[in-house]
Amino acid sequence: MNNINSLSIKNQRKAIGILGGLLPIILIVGNYLVGNCGLPPSISDTFYSPTGMIFVIFMGSMGMFFLNDPCYTVGERIAFTIAGISAILVAMFSCNHTTSYTCVRFLIPDNAIRNLTHYISASVFFLSLAYLCLFEFPKITHSHTHNKRIRNRIYIICGILILCSIIAKLLGANTLLIEVTALEPFAIAFLTKGDIIYPDKKQA
Repeated sequence: MNNINSLSIKNQRKAIGILGGLLPIILIVGNYLVGNCGLPPSISDTFYSPTGMIFVIFMGSMGMFFLNDPCYTVGERIAFTIAGISAILVAMFSCNHTTSYTCVRFLIPDNAIRNLTHYISASVFFLSLAYLCLFEFPKITHSHTHNKRIRNRIYIICGILILCSIIAKLLGANTLLIEVTALEPFAIAFLTKGDIIYPDKKQA
């Protein structure tokens, strides 16, 4: 793969990592500043809040970055495509509003199919990220340097944290907490893949 394509892939992954890492911070802080709102029950519930459009734009943008990423391997291409479609579906099909969350700008009628589509898409999205971190990103390349070995450990730790978050959700853990503990490792993994964290030293 030539240097131009490699640079394009790294820039795409930096963008994905930045969007994923900033998403919960901007939504929570933004709602507090704009509407003096407390913590939402979940990231998805912010769809109805003052920062709802930001949620849609961020998820949609991440989806497009995933779908347009050139990718290094067939496995990456499949996982990126699944993650991209899932992210866009999360943005398009909102969850039903949680009645305990009063920081809302608008409401739409509950719909079981829309709600199910949202949560299935979110689950598939996080599972795709875990797969990438655990199986695709750590693959040995032609430059298996000391920093590459460190990056591989970062990918695996991030993948495990994402999987643990999914399991914790199944066991009834707080939704907002598990979403944040899945999104931030996802962001770290992609920033690492984009050569922000432990990049290989350029040869003179």
